[in-house]
Amino acid sequence: MAQIVEIPVARQLLSCDHQAGGHKSKDMGMHMCVDGQGLFYKPFQSGPRSEREMQFYASVSYTVVDVEPDGMRPHAAYPASNGAVPDCMLSSRGPKEHDVTELLAFVPKYWGRYKADGHSFIVLEDFCADLIHPCVLDCKMGFTTVYDWADEEYKSKNSVKDASTSTSSVGFRVSGMQRYCMTSKENIQADKDWCLQLNKHNIGNVFSMFASSSGGPSLTDLYCHPECGVLVQLRQFQTWCARQSSYQFYQASIIIIYDASAATVQEAKVRVKFVDFAHTFRMTEERPDENLFNAVTSLISVIEGVCSTACEGVRKASDAADVK
Repeated sequence: MAQIVEIPVARQLLSCDHQAGGHKSKDMGMHMCVDGQGLFYKPFQSGPRSEREMQFYASVSYTVVDVEPDGMRPHAAYPASNGAVPDCMLSSRGPKEHDVTELLAFVPKYWGRYKADGHSFIVLEDFCADLIHPCVLDCKMGFTTVYDWADEEYKSKNSVKDASTSTSSVGFRVSGMQRYCMTSKENIQADKDWCLQLNKHNIGNVFSMFASSSGGPSLTDLYCHPECGVLVQLRQFQTWCARQSSYQFYQASIIIIYDASAATVQEAKVRVKFVDFAHTFRMTEERPDENLFNAVTSLISVIEGVCSTACEGVRKASDAADVK
């Protein structure tokens, strides 16, 4: 079992308004929460899922020397293979050091498990804590969410979901999107039912919508800026995916984040992050996770297509203005 780190100070937990994907814990009826001090609280799920996720986070945790506010530290334990989570530890090989080191730029810091009022949470870094009007897009990655060692009920349910959504055809599905509109001063969300209608023909629409913050960075800057845009960060993650051979990911998410209140892409603090590891396992062979790598490659291709279409639209508008 992954170590439980009791957070020593009682926290006032607030509903996470910027949660785009995810879900309410079916077992506890609890929502994702934040504490306004930079931490994100993910409800602990029954069965092996949350134990598996904690095991993963513990294996890639930051080692922090300086004590954080209120005497808290990010958890920095390396998990011993004690058999408590056997399906997470299918391989006797530990994760490679360079696989972990390069991944740290994309995953949240991990503080362990927080227990309060009969509820349990996995405590993580809140990537949106320093943003005024966070916009968040959640992409569940992989051409399949089914792994061979899952039970038959899980396989059957997820095979149907993969085929009926964009998962099997595009390599990812959008599980949620939220953007802040600066003109109407309101959050605009794409709910689960809307996201389930996306397919290989229209999935680019959600990326166009996500970039339309009315006053924030332009679509081309958000996605294509050579230093801090989404694509340059995705390509860095793609490079890691091509090299790593320590982990096999199912149903993990890439989340894209920016601040709609920013005037420039530099001020928007554009972030590409990797989260949700309830179905992550140790790799048993010396090879990359092709399911994840191919999915990230497809995501890059979709966003490149959106940018190309946007640039063509600008060019045509410019040509039309010149004719007038």
